[in-house]
Order: sequence, then structure tokens, then C-alpha cells
Amino acid sequence: MRFHQLKIPAYGPFSDFSMELPKGDSDLHLIYGPNEAGKSSLLRAIHQMLYGIRTALQDKMLAAGDPLRIYIPYGVAWYPYLTRRMAERPSNLAFFMRAVLSRG
Repeated sequence: MRFHQLKIPAYGPFSDFSMELPKGDSDLHLIYGPNEAGKSSLLRAIHQMLYGIRTALQDKMLAAGDPLRIYIPYGVAWYPYLTRRMAERPSNLAFFMRAVLSRG
């Protein structure tokens, strides 16, 4: 899997954040910056996108009214990734459906 772009509408210090990850010879991307620039928050956002958000944290965020949405396009491989994530953890399907249906 290769990321083409990161889009984070709202997460920690980020609001409407977008970053292109251009294809290069090595496809290795290094993100660096000064202290308190948001590097750790970006890493947490990517980690939670890949591995999910713990149920207890989901409930805590919902109770606090915190908006959270992380979007990373996968190009042509988005559907196999989505189905694999749903099969790995069936509760992800319920979480996904609640998010889609509550957008009202």
C-alpha cells in the first residue's frame, strides 16, 4: 500500500490539513519540523487511521462532542483495504455505518 496524499479535516492541532506524498525513487517520506509543530499528532492520526480508534476513546470523544475524521485516499487499492479492515475487526463495520448514517 502506498499513500498518495494525507487529508485531515480535523484532528488535534490540524484543521483542513492536506499533504501530498509524491512518488519518488525510494518512496520514503520524512516528516520533520520544529518542536510543537504537530509531528506527533500527525503520527497519531495516521496510526489511528490504520489501526482504528479504541472503543473507549471513541465513546469519550463522542461524549465530549469532538469532531474527528481522517481521510487518506488509497488510489485503486481502497476497496481491498476497506474490506480487509472490516474482516479484521467486525466492530469497524458498525462504527463505519454509524458514521455514515449520522451525517444526516
